[in-house]
Amino acid sequence: MLTQRESNKPSIWLFLLSFIISIFLLSGYSRGHNIKDNPDALRSDSVLHTGWYYIVDSNSSYKRQLGNDRKYYFIDPNPITSARDIITITIYDRKEGGPVLLMKLDDKGAIAWSNATNKWIGKRLGFILDDRLLEVDYVNSQIEGGTTALIQGYFTKAELENFKTRIKSEE
Repeated sequence: MLTQRESNKPSIWLFLLSFIISIFLLSGYSRGHNIKDNPDALRSDSVLHTGWYYIVDSNSSYKRQLGNDRKYYFIDPNPITSARDIITITIYDRKEGGPVLLMKLDDKGAIAWSNATNKWIGKRLGFILDDRLLEVDYVNSQIEGGTTALIQGYFTKAELENFKTRIKSEE
């Protein structure tokens, strides 16, 4: 026959388990992991439009994967330049191999690009098209003159032609 003390054991464990789960859920999983800050919980307003962005270390920014790479990058949601800043797009073949998509920026975009590349030396910038991270580059020095390019080398000429069409459609 069970004593009063033994019959309460399951209810005590159930209470403790419920309490722990409640604390866990109310805390937002862990500090800083709420819907707004969690890049895995993408909201409908988290779409990144075509342009260059700062790659940051904060997991409170938007998270994107570069192509088929397993690595994810965190992106500041405020674009440095956008499709509206691009005035010409040219595709050419590099001597080193592979086609390149060269973009010339208007005056406003050129100033923003120059300031961003000066500010971000030694860090990375990323190019987004259709909410997809296409390129991540280290900034080695300030880039003046209003020219930027996609030069990863793993895009075909046909893919770059498609990118060009899509970028122009956003201008």
